[in-house]
Amino acid sequence: MDKAELIFALHGKLCRVIRYHSRLYYVESTQEIQDDEWDNMLERLEELEAKYPMLMTPDSPTQLVDSGVCLDDNGHWRPGCEDRQYA
Repeated sequence: MDKAELIFALHGKLCRVIRYHSRLYYVESTQEIQDDEWDNMLERLEELEAKYPMLMTPDSPTQLVDSGVCLDDNGHWRPGCEDRQYA
């Protein structure tokens, strides 16, 4: 893998892991990681998107008002949530 592919893969992984833990916390009222671990992942994602703006998408956890609770298990918008997807 070249550098661009590694950065893209890291971004995707951070997005998936943050969404997973957001769902656990906000929807299922449980957690597998400490709050500071989640904060660190989100901060790393924000840094990547600041350095590589082309990675930032409307469905990125950095752009969601509600920390992704409007996303289903596959990362798709739930009906009725479309108006809340931008920060």
